Amino acid sequence: MRKGLQVMILTAIKEMSVSKGVSVIGILKYVNSVYSYDMQRNHRLLKKTLEKLLSKKIVEQVKGRGLQGSFKLGVNYKEEMTRDKQQTLRTRSSSRTQPKRNHLKENNEEFSQTGTDKDMMQKDHDYCALNRDDNPENDPHNSTTTNGISKRMSGLEACTLTDDSSTATSNSTAFAESDDLGIKTVDENLESPQIVFPSNTSNYRFECICGGLQYPDLKDRVQCLQCHLWQHADCVNYKKENVDTIPFYCPHCLVAMKPVPTGATLIISPSSICHQWVDEINRHVRSSSLQVMVYQGVKKHGFLQPQMLAEQDVVITTYDVLRTELNYVDIPHSNSKDGRRFRNQKRYMAIPSPLIAVEWWRICLDEAQMVECTTAKAAEMALRLTGVNRWCVSGTPVQRGLEDLFGLVLFLGVDPYWVKHWWDQLLYKPYCRKDPLLLYHCIAKIMWRSAKKDVIDQIQIPEQTEDVHWLHFSPVERHFYHRQHEVCCQDALAKLRKISDWSLKLSSLDRRTVSSILYPLLRLRQACCHPQAVRGEFLPLQKR
Repeated sequence: MRKGLQVMILTAIKEMSVSKGVSVIGILKYVNSVYSYDMQRNHRLLKKTLEKLLSKKIVEQVKGRGLQGSFKLGVNYKEEMTRDKQQTLRTRSSSRTQPKRNHLKENNEEFSQTGTDKDMMQKDHDYCALNRDDNPENDPHNSTTTNGISKRMSGLEACTLTDDSSTATSNSTAFAESDDLGIKTVDENLESPQIVFPSNTSNYRFECICGGLQYPDLKDRVQCLQCHLWQHADCVNYKKENVDTIPFYCPHCLVAMKPVPTGATLIISPSSICHQWVDEINRHVRSSSLQVMVYQGVKKHGFLQPQMLAEQDVVITTYDVLRTELNYVDIPHSNSKDGRRFRNQKRYMAIPSPLIAVEWWRICLDEAQMVECTTAKAAEMALRLTGVNRWCVSGTPVQRGLEDLFGLVLFLGVDPYWVKHWWDQLLYKPYCRKDPLLLYHCIAKIMWRSAKKDVIDQIQIPEQTEDVHWLHFSPVERHFYHRQHEVCCQDALAKLRKISDWSLKLSSLDRRTVSSILYPLLRLRQACCHPQAVRGEFLPLQKR
């Protein structure tokens, strides 16, 4: 029974085959119990053999990544088994018809069945690759006899195990033809033909974002000029026609380098109005030369080359994408000290965000109040972006109080107020002490307010018309509204009598006092909507 490691793995998968596949732990237990094979000492050999079977599609991965998933027999399994059976039958038939010669006995001992099994064992263990010629015409055992003279040619290939820095060379001993006088032996050093791939070199390192194997495949590969890492060109969105014009650097090296300067504008808006930006651009800009791109993150596009983003005129993204992109910033490189945390090299490369690898000409935040909270993920990611000019567009720049402006000042980088200490000492605290002049002077330089009359010709809204309809209350409605008016008037007068100086302005009062004075007006506004909207009156609105 041929106990090669490949045969052991295939037998284990075949015998333990289930719908969800067989895990690596199950394969280890089966091989250890049936063949008494020590898998703990040869764990790395198992990994290489399994990767080789995956590359040949003899074994397929059902789910998971790397050795953590489950496996099943692949589409090429039957073809491989048929080829092995034919090779075994051919070897047996040739060994039966092999003539016995005493003068070649010593040489034939090197080609005994034990040696063949050993070579097959080494081939299955992926120690080395033995070149065998399966052509029956070139088979040394299929010899023909002419005029009593036997012509026999036997070849021996000695495979040498080498380390990563050396290449394997094979020395062949060729036996010459035998004539009537005897047999002459000639020793020649025959160099075996060898195809040199990048994967054969000692400094070859392959790590792609797709998790592909380092074995040669049909995909084009490119090498980083800085860290010398090989990757698939399609996986990193690198075009082959740019090889002579644009040097290739891996995603991590690109992010660590100086950002690519560009004249593009990055627009960040809420997801609900992202499509509106595209519609407005198409409406007002009719030139087909304007390149607009909607960026949906590395989860959607993968890693886009920063040069590709720099070639756009407008790049539109959302705050949701910005929050997600924060998880793809400051990812350690595989060559860095932080990146090598495991014994073996990682198979999958984490994808960094390409947004931080571009120096945008203009960064525009639509509905900029989304970044007013400086601890939010969107605000943190927005601060990591590099741009020459920064815009904040908002209809409500202040919602809760003056402290909301600090998030916008921080994004704009207004010196020195983007530092929290100087914001408090120079602007916020003087404003609380009724000294707002410095704040007004600062805000006037960075804020631009557009009224509706200034952009009435751009927003294309119809002219406003006013229609007045007089309604007549029923006796019940008339009583209700008169009663609400009297109660609110009495309540407002009671609150106003508590103020000693009636010449004060509402802006000089604290927020709590202003709310208590305006509360009667709130009740009247609620009554105009519906009688049940008045708090504390009639029945509740909730259904029971």
